[in-house]
Amino acid sequence: MYSVQVSVMRDLIYGAVAHGASLQALCQRMGIDPHVLTEAEKHMDWEAAADFWVPAVEMTGDEQLGLHIGQHIGASAFGMLGYLSQSCKTLEDALTTIVKFNATISSIFKYKLEFSEGLVHVGFEPIPLYEKKYPESARQAVDVSATSFAMQMSRLTGKNLRPVYVEFTYSKRAPQEYERVFHAPVKFNAQRNGVTITREQYVTPIISYDKSLFALFNAMLVKKQNALSNENTLPEKIRSLLLFDFNGQVPALEIMASHLSMTPRTLQRKLTDEGTSYRALSHQLRKELATEMLNTNLKKQEIASLLGYTDDSTLRRQVKAWDLAPGTRA
Repeated sequence: MYSVQVSVMRDLIYGAVAHGASLQALCQRMGIDPHVLTEAEKHMDWEAAADFWVPAVEMTGDEQLGLHIGQHIGASAFGMLGYLSQSCKTLEDALTTIVKFNATISSIFKYKLEFSEGLVHVGFEPIPLYEKKYPESARQAVDVSATSFAMQMSRLTGKNLRPVYVEFTYSKRAPQEYERVFHAPVKFNAQRNGVTITREQYVTPIISYDKSLFALFNAMLVKKQNALSNENTLPEKIRSLLLFDFNGQVPALEIMASHLSMTPRTLQRKLTDEGTSYRALSHQLRKELATEMLNTNLKKQEIASLLGYTDDSTLRRQVKAWDLAPGTRA
């Protein structure tokens, strides 16, 4: 259901190998055949991708592996989307293009842009299920995304561009190394993950701009995104939106219908035709997320909040009603 483009994992795996990991051993730990890495535009299961970071860190002995691999990751990691971004006219065009075609490279990681006076925040956020089930993997993935973007700014524009500051939601680890790599202040325990740049940097021209190549790759990405979208049933699309756009929270039916460009009545009718309902889908997703999160170190109040319950006592009652598997803490 959730996946990551092979080209992304290919470059990460080869990056780990360059830092001392074994290609065969890494692929074995991930449960994949090394030949899969030659099929760049295909997607692999998200949990196989998530299983990459822990053994990679163990094999290299580098706790900041994502930070260091990111320094050498190029646009090719995004496959066609990478080539499209290189063909854009400005950094602004490249970033909006990546946000637009986000789903073509990963459904467990969201790229987003936020604007404030004179500044642009380029965000990198793992979906809650990924972050809660594989916290170290998600942290390393954020590191590699932030570092590779910071490096790509200069490569794409031919200018020595540096972030204004960098933010991470997780706790401090080797802060001097982070500041050395980013050449900018780094804030830990922040409210979001990402790199903040100036508006002037945001509109910097890209030196490899090519109008004809942009048109070619843009058309190809539109087809790919449509194909990926058409592979999903309506219930699967709703589940993806709940995890990806709403971070596990369940919005009102009217809001979900608006996101799907249909009326609430049409949404209800289509779900009925597929033998389900919006309430049933959201209920099932909450159950799945609860099962995953209750087997982590998260506090019950945090889990209740993430799942949209008013307090942990409501969550406890719901867990008992679900009759979850033995070993799940209530």
